[in-house]
Amino acid sequence: MADFDAMNAASVERIGDHRPARTVIGVRELPKPGVLLTMNLTAVTAD
Repeated sequence: MADFDAMNAASVERIGDHRPARTVIGVRELPKPGVLLTMNLTAVTAD
């Protein structure tokens, strides 16, 4: 969670003004050493 502001800024920079709903959960450790975050994404396209 110490990196939340940087993560949020990077997300806003990449996604822009159309931001989907999201949930951020702080965990004590992730399953792989050195991993800083994990994401699950769902996208809907016009195709």
